[in-house]
Amino acid sequence: MAPTDTQFRFTKAAIEAWPTPDKRTRLRDTAVPGLVLEVAPTGIRTFRVYKKIKGQSSPVNVSLGKYPGMSIEQARKQALKALDQLSGGVNPNDAERARRKSKITLREVYTDYARSKTLTASTRRGYESVLGAHLADYAEKPLTKLTEEVIKDLHRGITRNSPAQADLTMRFVRALFNFAKYEYRGVENAFLFEHNPVAILNHQGLWNKVERKNTRLTPNQLPAWFDALDAIRKEGGPFATSVCDLVEMALLTGLRKGELLGLTWEHVSLPERTYYLTTTKNGHPLELPLTDHLSHLLSQRLALGDGSPFVFSAPNA
Repeated sequence: MAPTDTQFRFTKAAIEAWPTPDKRTRLRDTAVPGLVLEVAPTGIRTFRVYKKIKGQSSPVNVSLGKYPGMSIEQARKQALKALDQLSGGVNPNDAERARRKSKITLREVYTDYARSKTLTASTRRGYESVLGAHLADYAEKPLTKLTEEVIKDLHRGITRNSPAQADLTMRFVRALFNFAKYEYRGVENAFLFEHNPVAILNHQGLWNKVERKNTRLTPNQLPAWFDALDAIRKEGGPFATSVCDLVEMALLTGLRKGELLGLTWEHVSLPERTYYLTTTKNGHPLELPLTDHLSHLLSQRLALGDGSPFVFSAPNA
């Protein structure tokens, strides 16, 4: 005859004598009040702490492990720990979620960071290049593995080949830690990543402080530069001409490379002598006028008629 009392002292014999029910059933341990064994119609048996807490409308349900993988004694020890946390006002489920968040990997943080930001394709490629080239050994490890000592070692190692890349990598890591600080919280909203280890580079004055490139074309050099572009146009093919036209327009407008590479004919109006940028660095669209020289340059490009939707086309995807 099948047992009917769902409250008894858990023993191996008593648990295994309980048949698979038609609906989910909770068996309660009299040795540790609050410890239950949940038996599902599928036959899966799971130890849980199921206890109502003062001030809460619903009982707290904490999963401990599955029987028989978890023994009765192991379940009782884990249940006592969970009950102790509950008596101290800490929900073990919150503590477990916080523990999992604290183990989040560098790559997972970057994925969440990239998803939450409006990044251009070039910025995304740059970040992924840094992740693959300089942080590959830590990409799948918890973010907490990037300690101050690791940060200094990484920065020092990358600096041997490229001081600029070393500083770029550390600025990227710093941004991820700043993001993680507010994105991942622990019990009672506590910070899990309060300290940014990249700050050690500031404290010890270890940044390479690479100076910006300051080479430029002087007014006296411009005529020769334009002549060189014309010479390349005459000697090269359509792609060389496209490149020359692009750099000439970049010089005359001050637009960024990405803004020009993404410019399509549907956003150029030669009759109105205007062109339209759908995406700029500040995220706002912008309509700009075309000078006589640029109108002529773009008219020549349109006359090439290569069928590309891009103003500055290239023979690739």
